[in-house]
Amino acid sequence: NNQISCITEDKQQRIWVGMKEGITIIDKKQFSISAYDHPMVANNRISSMITDHNGFIWVALNNNGILKINPENLEGVRYSTDINSEIKLPANEIVNLSEDTEGRIWFTTWRKGLGFINPARKKVYHFNGFGVNNNPFTLYEDTKEKTFWVGTWGEGIYKFRMKNATEMDQIPVQLTTKNNKINNEVFSITKDDYLGNIWLMTLE
Repeated sequence: NNQISCITEDKQQRIWVGMKEGITIIDKKQFSISAYDHPMVANNRISSMITDHNGFIWVALNNNGILKINPENLEGVRYSTDINSEIKLPANEIVNLSEDTEGRIWFTTWRKGLGFINPARKKVYHFNGFGVNNNPFTLYEDTKEKTFWVGTWGEGIYKFRMKNATEMDQIPVQLTTKNNKINNEVFSITKDDYLGNIWLMTLE
């Protein structure tokens, strides 16, 4: 499949390529390409993938929750809204994944807020209140300011700081002014190291 949605690299220097249907692993040492074999992956659109600081691969399965893969044996554990899920998610429609400096695995959902997984405690923390549609799309951690920036799908951006493990201060940031109209569907956020400006990529 040529429709690539995300890429990550594990600590074994293998490239994991998430696609419209499934995952392909490119092994740079063995000069090999193979499909990742897991029943929840084969016919699923992979919306996001990251490698955490411990080397685990986290996969957003679009409409089927999150898969955590051990790169040593390639075994995967799925987290979802299912009653028997070891870590129960607030939604299965996962859009984006990221890891912060404290090792928390953040996820955004489609119209059901965002949250993070504490892997050590195997616990989920969930937050709402990101606009009328509650539709965060992407997350960026500003480590210097200890602030998180959230790009929503249709309602601009928010920023927040964690007050404690379960509370945050959410502040909407106005993008559009009388002389400056910016699209409110935000794909990606980053910050430049030189001037400290926050850069957004929007639909238009």
